[in-house]
Amino acid sequence: MIASDSVLWMFTENIRNWGWHTARIPKHLGGTAGEADPLASVLMIEQFGYSDTGLAISLGVSAGTFHLASQFPHPDMQQLARDYCEDKEAKMIGCWAITDLITGRTGSSPKVIRKCGPSVKAVLKGDEYILNGEKSAWVSNGTIATHATLHVSLDPSRGMQGQGWRLFR
Repeated sequence: MIASDSVLWMFTENIRNWGWHTARIPKHLGGTAGEADPLASVLMIEQFGYSDTGLAISLGVSAGTFHLASQFPHPDMQQLARDYCEDKEAKMIGCWAITDLITGRTGSSPKVIRKCGPSVKAVLKGDEYILNGEKSAWVSNGTIATHATLHVSLDPSRGMQGQGWRLFR
């Protein structure tokens, strides 16, 4: 966990107060997408990465979860993006659970797997998904996240063509 007095929280709150966290969220959801010069955003991210790569990745990963939520037509996901745009205290932090366990290796050479896919399976039961499996212990922002973007297998028989993304709280 990140200590409550870590500079990460002060920096993240400043980013939120300046509204930079909303740069990829559409305006109708409270974001500022399209308001700034696209080159300015690239230069800002580059400078963050130059000074501290881990910090730049953390900020991008956190925002990415809510940017994805803004792309879903479902009202709950759209509200999640709105809530994120209004969060000035960095209480909503996203993470990416996308890295799978290393599988399919024999000795030092990779085993060819024709129908590979995410290690976590999501099965729809009624109006809820039942998750089964595990990801790598390394999840970007995993120790501080309140929300996750999870890379899952929706149809394992289709390999990578049966994959998808789901957002979870």
